[in-house]
Amino acid sequence: AIHSRMNEGRSQLAADETALLTSLECRLPDGKINSALLELYDRTEPVNHPGEEFIFCLRGTALLTVGGQTYTLGEGDAATFWSTEIHRYAPAEETPEESLPVLLLTVWLDTRDER
Repeated sequence: AIHSRMNEGRSQLAADETALLTSLECRLPDGKINSALLELYDRTEPVNHPGEEFIFCLRGTALLTVGGQTYTLGEGDAATFWSTEIHRYAPAEETPEESLPVLLLTVWLDTRDER
């Protein structure tokens, strides 16, 4: 099982051998902005969902693929994209195992009417 001390006391949204996603629990009542920490151990499955997404690379080097284009994000780099486009994340190929996980902050605006 994947576990990180960084995630103690936070709600786990998703976990498998590729990534651990934990909510930062800072939502306003009826708010549409969601935020989470994404710990990357391997390439994630492609996903899409309503809204707009912002990611910030906190540690390591990540690959972001959106709509078939891949972008490299180093520590301190950020990106925004329409999350309705198919997207996935991965640690950079040259990332040594002892440097995992790559850590991303992800913030997304939920544009669905019903929450």
